[in-house]
Amino acid sequence: MKALTVWQPWSSLIAHGWKGYEFRPKPPPRGVIGHRVAIHASKRPMKMAEIRDLQKVLHNAQDARQHGFDSRLEALRFVNELAWKEPPPLGAFVCTAVVGEPLTRAEMAAMLDIPADDLDGLNYAIPLRQARPCPHIPARGYQGWWNVPGDIAERIAQ
Repeated sequence: MKALTVWQPWSSLIAHGWKGYEFRPKPPPRGVIGHRVAIHASKRPMKMAEIRDLQKVLHNAQDARQHGFDSRLEALRFVNELAWKEPPPLGAFVCTAVVGEPLTRAEMAAMLDIPADDLDGLNYAIPLRQARPCPHIPARGYQGWWNVPGDIAERIAQ
């Protein structure tokens, strides 16, 4: 099983099914498209400035769609509660999801009916569908796509 490390709170937003796209500079390997992969929350602590920026994005429906959110209001509630609740896990697997066919910047812009220039920094939108939370198993993450150790893959694939 392949894994992708994603910063918090975005990895938890994927786990809840509220963020349906992950944006990356390169498309995923062909071998993961159509397959279930593990989403790993990085050890990087959340930054309050990023949380505030994320709140602003989620307050606007069009901005939220441009950032890959399918369920804006639920995601906003979750993000607003981060300051009051126990922080989401860091350095652990949080869910599995099925990787869809990636969209280019132009394809994503056409889908959203906006100019491609409005998608700053976006090269590929990678659909992550059918998210299923998994046990929060601590693990070291890596950049890019990486292999989940076999014993952990069995535990999170159930």
